[in-house]
Amino acid sequence: MRVLAKFGASATTECSAAGPSPSTLTPKEPILHVEAWSQPGAAAGMIDYYRASVRQSQKEAAAKLRPLAAPTLVIWGERDSYLGSDLAEPHHDDVPNLDRVERLADASHWVHHDEAARVNELLIDFFGGATA
Repeated sequence: MRVLAKFGASATTECSAAGPSPSTLTPKEPILHVEAWSQPGAAAGMIDYYRASVRQSQKEAAAKLRPLAAPTLVIWGERDSYLGSDLAEPHHDDVPNLDRVERLADASHWVHHDEAARVNELLIDFFGGATA
């Protein structure tokens, strides 16, 4: 928090550099990100999200996991530099209704920004086959 307070917009600009490919953003989007991140409490909320994920041991967290029963489509950016690609292929016991895994070669962690049209196509196709 003190880093963001001390360096202000320059810190958030550096953070956004690790985001989606700049070519996928409109010129206004990075400005909007900095404005949103500069709001009181915004940085705390973002940081607390990640803090919460490590507040318990891996053993405790694993004990709470249950299989995901819903039909599932995984859309994975092959250039994701934050999560290992092994996470794209869930174990059958964890996701018994996995429809498929779609790997997008030119997408990063922000696959919905990097390949928006393709992600939309995949979602329309996936949900189009769903029955009520």
